[in-house]
Amino acid sequence: MKIGIITFINTINFGASLQAYALQEFLKEIKQEPEIIQYVNKTIEDKEKNKGSKKLNLKGIVREVIMGKGIKEKTIAFEKYEQANIKKGLVLNEQNTDKINSYYDKFITGSDQVWNMKITYEDWHYFLDFVKDDNKKISYAPSFGNDKFPDTDKKEVAELLNKFNKLSVRESSGQKLIKEISDLDAKVVLDPTLLLNKREWEERTEFEPKLEHYILVYFPHNKKMVFDFVKKLKKKTGLPVVYLSISPKIQPGVKTIYNASPDEFLGWMKNADYVVTGSFHGTAFSLNLEKQFFYEPSGEGSRIDNIVKLTGTDERSILNVKAIDEIIDYEIVRKKLDKERNESKMWLKNAIGIDK
Repeated sequence: MKIGIITFINTINFGASLQAYALQEFLKEIKQEPEIIQYVNKTIEDKEKNKGSKKLNLKGIVREVIMGKGIKEKTIAFEKYEQANIKKGLVLNEQNTDKINSYYDKFITGSDQVWNMKITYEDWHYFLDFVKDDNKKISYAPSFGNDKFPDTDKKEVAELLNKFNKLSVRESSGQKLIKEISDLDAKVVLDPTLLLNKREWEERTEFEPKLEHYILVYFPHNKKMVFDFVKKLKKKTGLPVVYLSISPKIQPGVKTIYNASPDEFLGWMKNADYVVTGSFHGTAFSLNLEKQFFYEPSGEGSRIDNIVKLTGTDERSILNVKAIDEIIDYEIVRKKLDKERNESKMWLKNAIGIDK
């Protein structure tokens, strides 16, 4: 069965690239023929092209030169990774919707924040508005990105949601939103990166860091409170710090990497002694690869809040002063993840029409 997946592609975001890859790999495992539909949201593309374009002082210019070089190298690294690992399908545009509709047997939207209006700016393609046969429409683990939704979009979204054959979301907050907007029941499933277990990711990771022991830091921002915690952890463990950065701000005393590929991200994750993160996928991979990790909380019902509560690791917050001295029992976490993983796999197989 040919399955067309619409999600975020051609981006330099580790989570976006790896969740697309993971969904593709699981579908291949169950004997399907998945392809990532070639479609790029214009707003997202423009934002990534214009990073660092604001006016800067001399110090800022120096930082942007360093960062700009890293972004160019990272973009090339991502392109190489996707060329080698992602099966891209037909191009979606106004001229070939008929061809796309006849070519694919099923369509999946997700995962990642494809239903976050602040990111996509009412791009209804991520709600499969271009698919003519409602029986072909499946959502797998899309995220709204928050627990609220613009009132102006509710009617349109309710109509689109009612046309899905099978509905699932990544967070319980998304499940509540769908119930509120459309009175439909959606299943909460795992992010695609968690459909592959620890061993399966390790087997797919080629990059091996030269450092043997270190603390890995991965954040979408550069807050002082985060690095105050990192300093405490460094002092306690005596380990060096590796920072996978997307910020031009330079942190003294750490090894900063701007140009990592998705495979290098996996390698740094796999071999880290500790991970400190404020990213959903940073948290998901920390859990899946069984790392001693710490996260920055981002509020009740948030993406990170959902996954740490699901796995019983919500005490790992950097705001919890006791967390730094405690060890995660991964035998317990593994059982919880395995249970959720099996349920998510069964839901997806059923959604595409596979009974076993």
